[in-house]
Amino acid sequence: MSSKQPAFVLSHASDIDGSKDMYEMPALNRQLNILAKRYFHVLTLVNACFGAGLYGMTTGAGNSNAYSKPGAIAIAAGDNKTEVYSLNKEKGSVFFDLIIYGVTSGVADERYGKSYMVKVDGKKEFYAGITRTLSLFVYLNDRYIDVNQELADRGQTLRLSDAWIGSTEDQIGAGGFFFINEPSSTSLDATTQTAVRNDGEFTNLDATPFSADVIKPVSTPAPPPVNENAIEIPYGPVSAIPHRPDIRIFKAPDIYPIKGHDISAADGEIDWNTLKKESKARFIYTRVVGWKGYDSSFKSNWQNLKNSQFDRGAYLKYDFCRSPESQLDTAKQYLNNDPAMLPVGILLVHPAGEDRQQLACFEKGGMNGARQNILIFAELVKNHYRKTPIFYGNHNNLSNFLDSRFDSYMIWMGFWGKTSVKLGGSNPWTLWQYSGNEKVPGIGPQTESEVFFGTEEQYQQFRQGNTNIALSAVK
Repeated sequence: MSSKQPAFVLSHASDIDGSKDMYEMPALNRQLNILAKRYFHVLTLVNACFGAGLYGMTTGAGNSNAYSKPGAIAIAAGDNKTEVYSLNKEKGSVFFDLIIYGVTSGVADERYGKSYMVKVDGKKEFYAGITRTLSLFVYLNDRYIDVNQELADRGQTLRLSDAWIGSTEDQIGAGGFFFINEPSSTSLDATTQTAVRNDGEFTNLDATPFSADVIKPVSTPAPPPVNENAIEIPYGPVSAIPHRPDIRIFKAPDIYPIKGHDISAADGEIDWNTLKKESKARFIYTRVVGWKGYDSSFKSNWQNLKNSQFDRGAYLKYDFCRSPESQLDTAKQYLNNDPAMLPVGILLVHPAGEDRQQLACFEKGGMNGARQNILIFAELVKNHYRKTPIFYGNHNNLSNFLDSRFDSYMIWMGFWGKTSVKLGGSNPWTLWQYSGNEKVPGIGPQTESEVFFGTEEQYQQFRQGNTNIALSAVK
């Protein structure tokens, strides 16, 4: 038995007993352990001979189908003593071919592979779903059995070993990963194929369906049963389920065609020439006042936005130490009533852990008093600027402050780098701040970026500010 650590032998290796062009598996494991501490989920797929030698360095355990819990999972194509194979030179490896087919077709997860329905133009078009880590692993091993049976029937001695799964994060339960199934284009009718290609919602639309026949004639498994009671997910840019505004939807930001940013003095000096030339944003919000008073960048930002192609909006940070009336007076002092500007934003931040003076003011009236004054301020802003304001904050702050009395107002929710949405109530989001560190030429590498929830027509209604358009869209 060799005393050497198990290692990946790289293509330029010349001495199996040497260290040059070798990548020791424990070294990779240590790197994966570091990654696991930085990210909620880390999934590693190891298609390497003797790949299960990666394990043995960690003691994590858990349920890898529990994708709402953090974890770091690795799936190896074989055990620590067996080679892995590609049985058809025109295809990839057995391991990755099966993973791709199992996910894109939905067959790898019988329960959730067809768990939601995507509709185009209000018509039932196709089912999609998710594939969970453990389900994918079980599917892989079941298909390995099929391949081995085909090999045996042909009199071949070659055998695939079982795939292996384990945690790469030490001392923590192994929560799971999941894939979103994206159907191949040939599973959709011609009209839908054209629609989804034009909109760009699906990125996996191939000219021909993927085949998992790694060797002939391995049979294609039957598709999972269709769940006729599946939740209907509207096609395109949406923020909630129709008739269920409490069920929010967060698709990939690229699905939403109308994007923007918000800026303040914290962004430093902005290169407006570069921004106007490079940015594809439709709107930009800029801060007027914060807890420390007037934002020194507002006047310049507001004028530059007026001279740009961007729709401009302004937001005010609610101050718990001042009356609603005095805050409106300050807003009127710096922010003229421009009919072309977007609805005014009202930033809500709970002062606990943020500002002692603001916290002392907040505690005098408590949460009920704060909510009442915020509602008064919102009504004053609406009456003066003639547009329904939009409440801005992260999902925890909005859950703290907003109740059903706020449903007539729009929501601008900051939600990124978190584990779950805790937004209470039944008001869907109108703007979603999906990132706080996007690299935007002209602004910088840590720009706050937003998407609008809906279509061009709905965006024009948002600009007019007559109603809570996101809530109206799903009622």
